[in-house]
Amino acid sequence: CNRFQESVSNAEPVYPMVLGQCHACGLVQMTNPVPASELKPLYDWVSYREPEKHLDQLVDILCSLSGVTLASSICGVSHADTPLLNRLKDRGFSNTWNIDPHRDLGINDPNAGIETIQGKITEENVNSIIQNHGKPYVVLASFILEHCHYLKKFIAGLKRLAGPHGYLIITVPGFEKVLVTYDFSALWEEHIFYFTKITFQHCLRSCGFSLNRFMSFPYALEDCLTAICQTGNEVPAFMSSIGLENEISQVQIFTDEFFKTRDSLGKFFTDYRKTYGDIALLGAGHRSCIFINMFGLQKHIKFVVDDDSHKQDMLMPGSLLPVYGSAALYNEGVRLCLLGINPESEENVLQVFQDFIQKGGEFYSIFPQSNRALRIRHILYTAT
Repeated sequence: CNRFQESVSNAEPVYPMVLGQCHACGLVQMTNPVPASELKPLYDWVSYREPEKHLDQLVDILCSLSGVTLASSICGVSHADTPLLNRLKDRGFSNTWNIDPHRDLGINDPNAGIETIQGKITEENVNSIIQNHGKPYVVLASFILEHCHYLKKFIAGLKRLAGPHGYLIITVPGFEKVLVTYDFSALWEEHIFYFTKITFQHCLRSCGFSLNRFMSFPYALEDCLTAICQTGNEVPAFMSSIGLENEISQVQIFTDEFFKTRDSLGKFFTDYRKTYGDIALLGAGHRSCIFINMFGLQKHIKFVVDDDSHKQDMLMPGSLLPVYGSAALYNEGVRLCLLGINPESEENVLQVFQDFIQKGGEFYSIFPQSNRALRIRHILYTAT
């Protein structure tokens, strides 16, 4: 999803996306992940924003942990921890730092990100980090566990970094809201694991952690699941048969719904184009890319709108749909524009497009959690 193309002639590597579920613990995961080297962005302007509005509350909780002082060494594993580290600095914590990809992990490519860092958190590298920086008392690992190709190896590295007396604070996107709303755009080749509250906690306990605190912070698309862990869990992790049955049942329903939704979307867009004309999509992010490619909608969508100057005049990954600035909505005769932007930002963004709306243009979100969701099927898409 980060491989925007400059021309149709550029060949793209293609990989199958296969979603599986462990029937011993219920954890949903990609069974044949794309190699991390292929996931590395080609452009230095590719970036992803993670939710932040819960971070002030998380700082309050962190401050209350036994043994944590303003002088405590607090380490972030990747750039995804920088927003939390900045808030800690603002609260007076004087010994906060981030693992440096180049100096500490030997990563020399400036475009490398989470997809590369996750494979470098090994016990060997951690030993070197501790030697150079000292052992942190608190380790932050935000939005990286779901990217791990070798989860147990990564966890072993974190456990070594935090040590037997420190805290490890792990945050991942929650999959429950995705399951119950059938939000298939949440599947992404960069996410190997898809944690629910139950499978996340079970995973951590299975890896030998005790949970000091476990929290779920609500957001429109995916809640943020945060666990404050310590090593030394001597009680074997146990997944109840009822909990496991529920996890498996939900995923089976989710899987069955995919094919029905794909057929319904195809029929809706075919009929709409015959009656009303062309369709566009606003937002050239990875969720829009997944939505288009997974459901085969490139034949129904004329172009994608995004005011990021880096993306304009590029072609979307996979579908090769052109990306234009917002003026295209007025110049290309489009009546329906799908929204591929976070529902929490929709109303503010749409203030820019009031002229389009007043002239009969319509906006419908690709996200079932949105108040503007395109409603075609029951629950996710209710017929109108």
